[in-house]
Amino acid sequence: LDALPIPETAEGLAWSSESLEALAAAAARLTAEARTTGAQLEEDAVLVLNDDQVQAWNAAVRAGRRRTALPLGEHPLTRLDAIGFLQTLELEPTLRLGVQIDLDAEARLHDLLGERSQLLATLKPFIWRRATSGRLEEAAAAALQLADVDARVGEASHRFIEVALHQLPEHEQASARQAWTALAFPGMARPTSVEQLVELGMRRTAPESYDTLARALAEYQQERAPLRLQHQQAQWWHGPRESAVALALQAGTLPDDWADRHAEALATRDRLVQHEMRWYKIIADLLEGMSFEVPLHPDWVKAQPIPAPGASPDPGSAEGTVIDAPPLDAPTPLPPVDPPTPEDD
Repeated sequence: LDALPIPETAEGLAWSSESLEALAAAAARLTAEARTTGAQLEEDAVLVLNDDQVQAWNAAVRAGRRRTALPLGEHPLTRLDAIGFLQTLELEPTLRLGVQIDLDAEARLHDLLGERSQLLATLKPFIWRRATSGRLEEAAAAALQLADVDARVGEASHRFIEVALHQLPEHEQASARQAWTALAFPGMARPTSVEQLVELGMRRTAPESYDTLARALAEYQQERAPLRLQHQQAQWWHGPRESAVALALQAGTLPDDWADRHAEALATRDRLVQHEMRWYKIIADLLEGMSFEVPLHPDWVKAQPIPAPGASPDPGSAEGTVIDAPPLDAPTPLPPVDPPTPEDD
């Protein structure tokens, strides 16, 4: 650090690219040295512990990594602490004691967090430098690799939760799974524009209109449920990878199987949007027939033709069949990106 060309006057506060690169290299060296020292301390400590103490030590090490590494995720799902979530559930003491932690799943998550932390330290600055210098293909390759590991952290956490929740009664599973999904995808837990419009209409129209609005809302929610679940299923894979996919599309280097999954996710989103537009117009027309002026009624909604009833997937059809879990088949593994070296810059 003493060798860095640090400016000493106000006029010299604009750091040169050489100074910034030297500072980044020094920080990387210090981080590597600290990581090596910490690993050596862990190995030395285990040598003097008995079996029970080793188990407690390993549990503490895994908890420490979750505490420090999980917040670095690129997506809400990949930042969630599955074990911490289980501890927040309001369960009867007997049910809480009956939930067994899958130690193998916890160990896999621990290893994935270590892999992600290493890639974040090396690839994230590499991606930024390549993207800002116009070398998009190299940036996209690294971004896809980093996003894939980040997404696998989220998938490991989700599977961990599913295994734990299956040990609970069904009525407890449903509420816990809903809470977990709301944390992983906050946008899915918010009231939709149609639901907000119905609520506003019920507050401002005559009581005799409530039944009409309530029936319309129930029909809307029944139609929307399979579309929402299809979109949610696609998002378990797509959400954490979306920004990297966008960069790869810009670079023209997105693998075919990733492109298929991306197109599938966008299709589920489009179906939800079309359904929302159609029902917003239906509810708005109902309210206008009740002499209620619909606020902020968008022109694009008024102009939308109402699709035929068969335009939405039938919940009982193959297209409407959904599984509320991430798909188990993984895309083709990406070739690893070599860690950047000084010569690369």
